[in-house]
Amino acid sequence: MDREMASSFRSVIKSVLIGYIIAIIIFLIYGMLLRFTSVSESSMPIVTRVVSAATIFLSGILSARQTRSKGWITGGLAGFIYTALLLVFSMILLKEFQPDTNLLVDIAVGILVGTLGGILGVNL
Repeated sequence: MDREMASSFRSVIKSVLIGYIIAIIIFLIYGMLLRFTSVSESSMPIVTRVVSAATIFLSGILSARQTRSKGWITGGLAGFIYTALLLVFSMILLKEFQPDTNLLVDIAVGILVGTLGGILGVNL
């Protein structure tokens, strides 16, 4: 692996980690809202999807801004890695986790959202 590719990969990993840190902060705030206000737990699935999509998009932007070229590739890779890690965490932490066709949709959406972020990020 040449230096440019290694640097790009490090940028993608760094952007995914930043995305996860932001997601954790948002979920902690959301947890406090659930606990201390009348916000219903029924909002949890939509909040989870929106926060995940937003942080994948942000990861795509950040990775593309750091590499300054091939934003759609670095953004898509960031989306794939983010989603793959999320699925691994789900398999480890959720006893009731069952892979199904939605798994492929989640991966595809993660790649697409990351790619869109990468396209935007390289042009910022």
